[in-house]
Amino acid sequence: YVKKIFALDISDGALACGRILNGRDNVEFVNAREADDVIPAGGIDAIYSYAVVQHMTDEVFREMLDNCRTFLAEGGLAHFSSSSCT
Repeated sequence: YVKKIFALDISDGALACGRILNGRDNVEFVNAREADDVIPAGGIDAIYSYAVVQHMTDEVFREMLDNCRTFLAEGGLAHFSSSSCT
């Protein structure tokens, strides 16, 4: 139901798996280190992250939030969820 999805990861292997599992035309798999070259500043309406934040140091998390601020359109929404192990 969306025009374009950018699926980001730092692992080329994870991105390759994503392409195999979901090869739809509107999904572009991007190494997060190359996002600046692919995603326009202010061009994202929503950012969703699941089960990633708990793996980041505070410094990396701050850097990710700064990047999200760059890519997120005015009035856009960012949602971060972490999984919990009990």
